[in-house]
Amino acid sequence: MATRNAITGDEIKTSTNSEAYKAGIERIFGETKVQRGRFKQDRETGEFIPVWQWNQKYGEPEKPRGPMVSIKNFDAFESPATGRIIRNERELREDMRVSGCRTYEGKEQEMREANRYLQEQDRKMEKIVEESVEKTAYDIEHGYHEISGNKDLTFTFGE
Repeated sequence: MATRNAITGDEIKTSTNSEAYKAGIERIFGETKVQRGRFKQDRETGEFIPVWQWNQKYGEPEKPRGPMVSIKNFDAFESPATGRIIRNERELREDMRVSGCRTYEGKEQEMREANRYLQEQDRKMEKIVEESVEKTAYDIEHGYHEISGNKDLTFTFGE
């Protein structure tokens, strides 16, 4: 059963485009061939041209590449610090970070690092002693501790 127009009652027919219609479209818009690919608008003519042509005409010259980077390849080994198997540089860096290790950089650098570490430890100890003395003085001043001359004084430092 054919579909009918609800108002006029005429039969609705769907037809294809006629040859005259197709010729008119081609005359107005030109050939309708579909072009696939990537295009950019030409700065001079305003037409769209393929990207490779646009790059040849307006593209930046190729940038010189940097030096080649060599990747250290080494055999897998067991970390002496954590006991994990290390297979590449990334795992080595992560293992050293987690365990607090550093790469050996020669005796001079190791001595500087050891001195820096000792200075840091001394600074921490001085801070602990200073806080302990201040707290004890405060406690004595406010009567939280009594001073008696017949007891031996003992001190405990550190954590």
